[in-house]
Amino acid sequence: MLEPLQPDSAHFCFTGFYQGREIIWNTELIPLKKTNQSRQSFEVGEEVNAEIPLKIILDLPCITEPDVLKSIIMIRNYKRLHAGRHEWSPPE
Repeated sequence: MLEPLQPDSAHFCFTGFYQGREIIWNTELIPLKKTNQSRQSFEVGEEVNAEIPLKIILDLPCITEPDVLKSIIMIRNYKRLHAGRHEWSPPE
């Protein structure tokens, strides 16, 4: 964790593989209700010194430690991850 965990945001780093090599994900996790968006998403930014900014917006009432861990697992398991925005509908 780069900052103390808050119900409305989390800022953390973790290692993972991107395009066949290990990098550091500099991640911000935000609940969907705190944005002006209607869909869940994540956005992969441009790499700087083996570190890539990552913004994850999920339909969560608040952010908890298990949500952070699940987000890490989601990104590590995502197939064909590439730069840009990835969106999907909120769960029903």
